[in-house]
Amino acid sequence: MKQFPKLNQALDDELIFIIHFQSGDYQADAILYAKKLLQKRGLSETDCKKRSEELGREFEIEEKNEIARRKEESYSVLELIVIALFWYHAVFSNWNLNNDGYPKKRKQRLIAILSGILLYVGMILIDIPYMKKQQKKNLNEITQIGINDSISLAQINWSGVYTFSNSSNTTKNSEDWKLLITKLKHRHTGTLIINNDSSKLSVDIKKGGATFYTQIEYAIINEVEFTSNEALFTLTHQQNSIFTQWENIRPHSLINSNGFGVYFLKEREATTTNK
Repeated sequence: MKQFPKLNQALDDELIFIIHFQSGDYQADAILYAKKLLQKRGLSETDCKKRSEELGREFEIEEKNEIARRKEESYSVLELIVIALFWYHAVFSNWNLNNDGYPKKRKQRLIAILSGILLYVGMILIDIPYMKKQQKKNLNEITQIGINDSISLAQINWSGVYTFSNSSNTTKNSEDWKLLITKLKHRHTGTLIINNDSSKLSVDIKKGGATFYTQIEYAIINEVEFTSNEALFTLTHQQNSIFTQWENIRPHSLINSNGFGVYFLKEREATTTNK
């Protein structure tokens, strides 16, 4: 006879349970081996049948108790809160609770998921008007800041004639030059005068000062034309000198220059302009 060593360690009730309730899960030789073991232990077939009936009744009672327990089993408050808060994870799992005998837990879980969805949608609906109100408030603040800045900048007046002297030792051209600034309808324009040459400058007015940009068209090697539109310098009310790249002012005449110049303000002659 084929041997099954593991069955030798089984209790009498376990062997009886295998023979009468789990015979379909074991080989025919294993069932026969279990019967032989019970006979060796002094249990007749009648004794085994009687005990199997007792075990069957006990199993039915346990099964009924388990079914009753599952029907009444429920989630704790904390578990329901977690399900509601993380409903977007809960919807992808545990949909077999009813088949597993947990009708109460299934109902609680559905309510928690729906509550979480409603809470999420409610927060969005409540938040939309608040967001719109906040955006409108921010837009109004930004608009007001822009208006205030515009008013503030409109009140700034840089008009006048500024005379500068080149004090750089590294620049071969050391002539003085003048900067004529005019203001018309809140806009500033500049004219740079070097000897008898003049160049128009664009002016960017900010609270910190006035930045000047070149508007010079010139031709260099091989008659290639360029338009220089780079920042030359920035003036402030406290400033009595500027530092600028000399080529940006007169690039066509400085092929042999060393490049940079420092200019000191001599005086400012006020002019009368329309604000």
